[in-house]
Amino acid sequence: LAQIASRLEERDVSLAMDDAAVDHVLKESYDPLYGARPIKRFLEKHLVTALSKEIIGGSLPDHSIVSITHIDDVPDDFVFQVDPKTDADQEMAE
Repeated sequence: LAQIASRLEERDVSLAMDDAAVDHVLKESYDPLYGARPIKRFLEKHLVTALSKEIIGGSLPDHSIVSITHIDDVPDDFVFQVDPKTDADQEMAE
């Protein structure tokens, strides 16, 4: 997730993934035979693609915090809540 977040630093976008999303990633992608590689591929295919669509669609503006979760029985792998960064968020980042 840190690698994905670093790509968004230029736009001042922060990511936060909750336990439900982490559990979903592990359940769908972990393979003890191949280690972390399937997890990275899953994140690229599902999370990065979804975030890219949000950016292109205009629903993920610069200076935002994206909370990422997974909800069972929702067709998308991830559900996003996008909130603008506050002055306090900016100060904590510095």
